Amino acid sequence: MSHGAVSPGMGPRLARLALAWALFFVATPGVVMRDGSLLVAILAVGMFGAAALRPTGGATPRRVFLAELVVNVLGNVALFHWVRFVTPGGMLWIALVVGAWITLGGASMRLFARRCPVSVSVCCGWLGAELLRTLVPLPFGLGWFLLGHFAHHQTWLSGSARVWGVEGLSLVVAALGGGVAALLLRAKRPSVELGFGGGALAVGVALAALTTPPKSVDGPRVLIVQPAFPQERKMSGDSRTMHADLVRQTLSALERLPAPPDLVCWGESMLLYPLLEAGVADAVQSGIDTPPWELPLDAASLRAYASVERDAVVRELLSRFPRETAFVTGVVVLDVVDDLIRRRNAVVLYDASGRRGPAVSKTRLVPGAETMWGLERFDWVRDLTARMVGYVPDLVPGTATGVLELPARGTGRALRFGATVCFDNAFLDPYTDPLRAGPLDFHLTVSNEAWYRDAFEMDQMIAFSRVACLATGRAMVRVTNSGVSAVLAADGTEVARLERDGRDRSVTGELLATVPVPADPSAPRTPYVLVRDPLRIGLLLAVAGLLAASLRFERSAPRPR
Repeated sequence: MSHGAVSPGMGPRLARLALAWALFFVATPGVVMRDGSLLVAILAVGMFGAAALRPTGGATPRRVFLAELVVNVLGNVALFHWVRFVTPGGMLWIALVVGAWITLGGASMRLFARRCPVSVSVCCGWLGAELLRTLVPLPFGLGWFLLGHFAHHQTWLSGSARVWGVEGLSLVVAALGGGVAALLLRAKRPSVELGFGGGALAVGVALAALTTPPKSVDGPRVLIVQPAFPQERKMSGDSRTMHADLVRQTLSALERLPAPPDLVCWGESMLLYPLLEAGVADAVQSGIDTPPWELPLDAASLRAYASVERDAVVRELLSRFPRETAFVTGVVVLDVVDDLIRRRNAVVLYDASGRRGPAVSKTRLVPGAETMWGLERFDWVRDLTARMVGYVPDLVPGTATGVLELPARGTGRALRFGATVCFDNAFLDPYTDPLRAGPLDFHLTVSNEAWYRDAFEMDQMIAFSRVACLATGRAMVRVTNSGVSAVLAADGTEVARLERDGRDRSVTGELLATVPVPADPSAPRTPYVLVRDPLRIGLLLAVAGLLAASLRFERSAPRPR
């Protein structure tokens, strides 16, 4: 058969691959079921593995790879179609990056299968590609929604994240999917094939049962205020009216409460006026300014910024708060970075007296929406991006998750919480790192997902949040502009969710909830917090070792004469 001919085996192969992506789509949280389906995800992995390991029918490896890449990219277009609300180009880039890594995973499955059972080959191929996709930095890697996140709501299994994180959950799902692939391919020794997946599942269930989060007590009472501003309105420049609406909503909610909360929470950049970090005024006076594509700063603009915080935040809002109620909000801050005044997406905490603490910055910036990796220095890139998203994405990331401290009140002790922003929520490092550095009582994430309207992106964020709680043994407060706002406990259960008439997104409302915190401020960290990095390295080395053994086996096998 010539290379230009169509292989008769490619059609069924690609059809099975397309069916696998249809199953992945159905299994995704928020598409059919709010929490998604672990069982359907396992079937999807099985169908994917069976397609990847199907005989090629004489097609060249290159043709197989390219054909699978096309289907995998299209499958990820379906999974990431909500990105189109921000930028269609970003949707295609994400689908290409994730699809390429998964295609490499399928190709590696075929290499593993030269020596390993089908279930082991599928598991190692998927897990290796997923680990690399997570660890390779943007823009060539992306750790969004890993296989283990499909298990987020099955706490009898996802509780094992306390020991082996989302990586271990991915191993279990991939191993079970490998067993399904073996059945579909009618592999020899089915007991061995199913035993591998069953063994991984048994380990996961045992780890979940044998570990528990620290004993908890009632912590701060938080009031989450969700204004549900459409993103179009938020970008309209009507900051004064939106701020007034949000202030009225907040004060009205406080008046209705029988007792004041410990903390009032607004979402990502819901303080609609930029704030100045310490040192900015002196920097401007010494001649340091913003990048050429930003509005310049001068003494008059600095006075205007200071007066906005004094009047719009302290006088209009905080001066009318109940005594001892603190306030946390997302905000854009101006800071001095590399002899320029740059913007950060941050979280600030005001104490009950109206004093603002240091801003803690978002560590993971959204590609194309918050950062262009320095490409914004070119005029044509700025012009193109501004036409697509309406602004120049040139924010500066923080170097580590910041920790804020809520003064002592109901618990009798000051409470420390890690503050993260939106895209941080898709990763585990922003939640494990603060615990590796010292004591932590809970996590807080501020987010603005109005960009994505009512898409299932919000349900994926809940899955990320639940796994982060389980992996770290700490509760989480999710504060959003439009949904989903919720409080999750350290054991993965949902304490409260903001809902109105059965809807949990694009609704205006408030949520009052009590956050569980460790009874002992020096509560032990979960095993995963301690072994995260060695675990990742160990899994990668194990996969690489099996791959090397498979390649040696191929070279040493006798050639047909």
